[in-house]
Amino acid sequence: MNDFYFYIFEFGAIFAILAILFEERKNRDLLETLILAVLYGIILEVLNVHMSGLYSYGKEFMVQIYNVPLAIGLGWAVIYYISHKSAQNYDLKWWQIPLFMSLIALSIDLVVDVVAIRLGFWSWQIPFNEEWFGVPYDNLFGWLAVIWTFSFFINLSRQNFLSKKLSKAIKYSSVIISPFLLAFQIISYTVLSAVVSGKFTLNEVMALYNKHDYSYAYYPEVQSAKAYILFGMVFLLVLYLIKELYKNRNRISAEVDLLPYLILIFLHFFFLAIIFMEEIYKQLPVLVFISVFVFVAHTLLYLFPAYLLKNRNMNKEE
Repeated sequence: MNDFYFYIFEFGAIFAILAILFEERKNRDLLETLILAVLYGIILEVLNVHMSGLYSYGKEFMVQIYNVPLAIGLGWAVIYYISHKSAQNYDLKWWQIPLFMSLIALSIDLVVDVVAIRLGFWSWQIPFNEEWFGVPYDNLFGWLAVIWTFSFFINLSRQNFLSKKLSKAIKYSSVIISPFLLAFQIISYTVLSAVVSGKFTLNEVMALYNKHDYSYAYYPEVQSAKAYILFGMVFLLVLYLIKELYKNRNRISAEVDLLPYLILIFLHFFFLAIIFMEEIYKQLPVLVFISVFVFVAHTLLYLFPAYLLKNRNMNKEE
């Protein structure tokens, strides 16, 4: 049965990216960005798998590049597209948009990663009962950093205060620069967590790191510190963006793109169905609640601009 899930996941990623490319066929800038996102996804995954050794992908994936499934690279482009479309109506500043997009990406992973490791899509070096139901907090932080790093450079490249040559240089070099900046951010996050936990000094952590010994990140005290730092940061980001969205409420547009929402529906229902079919809900009933909550949140984010526009029009008529 697990092989069936692998096939659905792979063909789903391929079908989603083809549908996106067809839908956006007249938008050259976005098409280029999606191609770059696929390359970015593959490069960062290959580097992470082979350099960190902290996780690996299942052999059941049909198409792999240096032990990284092609579907994962396509998946990162799909996640970028969904989060980009979620953010486009909210009239945020160019440097705020990556923060908004990163929260969309993280919310998707709260369920996807937990289910995926139980199907053998990929595996981490910690038990299922540690950190985020078997998913290291480093990875959740990584989802934030993957999106905000890449989208920051993409959004920067679109600004009018840059020359055309510099814009192109920033856009195309983002594929190479972003994975290394991502690695720096994740390392900084785990090192900071280890020091803040009180379990290690900075010198002790760096000595272990220089020996390629990453065990310092998985002591219980450090795991707790990682959780506090991650969710504290997410909480502050959410509060900040709510404040900005409230300020912009009269400038929010109401274009509702159907395709990214349909892809989101597929993602949510695919993994929610697996939760029940594989009886994961018996061990983790809270995962059902998280899945439904995130789906409702995504739906509201897509429909909220249209609701605001309707209210504005009604007020004008009165």
